[in-house]
Amino acid sequence: MEAMFILLVAIGVVVIAMLPTSFYRLITRLFSWGDWGIRKNKRKHDYDDVLADLFLLLSFVFSVFYYRLPWYPILYSVFFWLSYLSMMGQASRISLREKKRSRRSLLLCLSVMAAAAYLSSIGAFNHFHAWLDTTVFRQSLRNGHHLISLYTIKHHEGIVVLLQALLYFFSFYVIWAQFKCLRLEETYKGRNLITFWIKILIISALFILTASAGFRWIHALYFIKY
Repeated sequence: MEAMFILLVAIGVVVIAMLPTSFYRLITRLFSWGDWGIRKNKRKHDYDDVLADLFLLLSFVFSVFYYRLPWYPILYSVFFWLSYLSMMGQASRISLREKKRSRRSLLLCLSVMAAAAYLSSIGAFNHFHAWLDTTVFRQSLRNGHHLISLYTIKHHEGIVVLLQALLYFFSFYVIWAQFKCLRLEETYKGRNLITFWIKILIISALFILTASAGFRWIHALYFIKY
């Protein structure tokens, strides 16, 4: 199941990057947000993106309290892909100035990062075990077990919930950080596409490593076997 899910997302990433320019013009028109939320910072003689900061705040709140929400994987997916489209709206606007090959490369690069962040956060690299652990943790909250001081020492679910929260937040952070850079600086975070690709691949690898090895380390520490 995990392999099929990863394959579908990977195919989707490639397809999105190969879509015609007319599609990205539509994305730009619908999700670029225009100048909403851009405010001049007189003290720093610069501009701030209040809109991106607001979405980052919402992302933080979601990441902290996600385990209390019903159907949180669906809520996360909807919020994440809306964030992704917002980033791609800015990327498509910037990429229209580039040559066709460079434009495709930029869009594919950002899509690879988004795919790695999403797959890592949704649980595709750890057999979706975090979903089960979160359910157990939620039941423990209802029963008041979390009030016991030794709960975290004896049970691994709290650590899993914390790691999952970090994955959720940083998956949003990398998206909105790129959004802010593309929107305010009119360029991507890199001297050129080669260095940008290197940065994106490192970020993607860190997401995958955290999602796979991180949960395995927690299970090994608590002697959990599935």
